[in-house]
Amino acid sequence: MTTPDPTSAELLHLLHTSDALYPTGAYAHSHGLEGLVELGVVTDAASLENYLAESVLPQLIHAELPWVLLAHAAALRTDLADLLALDQECRAQRATRELRDASARLGRQRIRLAADLTGHPLLQQLIGQVEAGACTGQAPVAAGAVAACAGAGARGAATALAYQAVSGQLGASMKLIRLGQQGVQQIMTRLLPQLAHAAEAAARVARADVGWFAPALDIASARHESAYTRLFIS
Repeated sequence: MTTPDPTSAELLHLLHTSDALYPTGAYAHSHGLEGLVELGVVTDAASLENYLAESVLPQLIHAELPWVLLAHAAALRTDLADLLALDQECRAQRATRELRDASARLGRQRIRLAADLTGHPLLQQLIGQVEAGACTGQAPVAAGAVAACAGAGARGAATALAYQAVSGQLGASMKLIRLGQQGVQQIMTRLLPQLAHAAEAAARVARADVGWFAPALDIASARHESAYTRLFIS
């Protein structure tokens, strides 16, 4: 039997954990987009693309992907204490309960599933901390830790999470505004060059500087928590 190509193994891991069949529950979340539609901030394809390019991508670079990279490094060091600290820092950064809880739900499921599938000792320890209440399981921290334990690279893990974030909101948009599959793919195609450089840009963000000011998203999320009707959890 030939030796597996490490590049192919990393790609397969990222495809596996990013696939819609991988049950993290991401399909049930719009991550604030539904609230922005209700507020009239996003109303059509043009305003959606502008929101993704001018708000979501900068937020990914400055306030999501750095946690993936930092968690990946901590997991490579088998530094459980730092992973717990990163989880708390990531949680504290989120302004609304809805966004904190959404990230935790997705992250906990990612860790639990990876721990069950692989039996990796660090992931077993991490899910033990989740169950003990010492770790909330924030999604970017979970993504970085799971990728490191699988032998996937930090930049690849961050790029995969960035793609998931944008594709998830595009998928939600088809239920929220008049936009079809081809329109969604046109937007994604135009955003792909920016997504390709997101992880590289995030690597330049120091831990002390992680964060992003997104008042419209925070207001939309806060209002969405008590909305009379809603399609998505967040």
